[in-house]
Amino acid sequence: SSPLSSKKAASFLGLLGRLSPNMAGGIGILIASLFFVSLGIGGHFFVKRSNFEDKGLLSMMVVMTCICLYMFFMCTFLCQLNPLVGPEIEYKEFQFKRS
Repeated sequence: SSPLSSKKAASFLGLLGRLSPNMAGGIGILIASLFFVSLGIGGHFFVKRSNFEDKGLLSMMVVMTCICLYMFFMCTFLCQLNPLVGPEIEYKEFQFKRS
């Protein structure tokens, strides 16, 4: 890899480090969305160019699989982004860790 590409990667990672915590979740959602959309579109065109008999059925299966995986990812990611229940610490443990 050239030094120019490593500088770009370092600046991109530096930019991600300077973002607010609220914006970091949006970047994860954006990256995952782009990944699953490209996977679905790529799989659709891969099936259309193949020699299978049921191209329509296989294309629908690939696209529906990508949609289901995306929905599963979003449910998992959003539950971890803003948890309803946080860790509970007892007062004795807090005093021990504090001193």
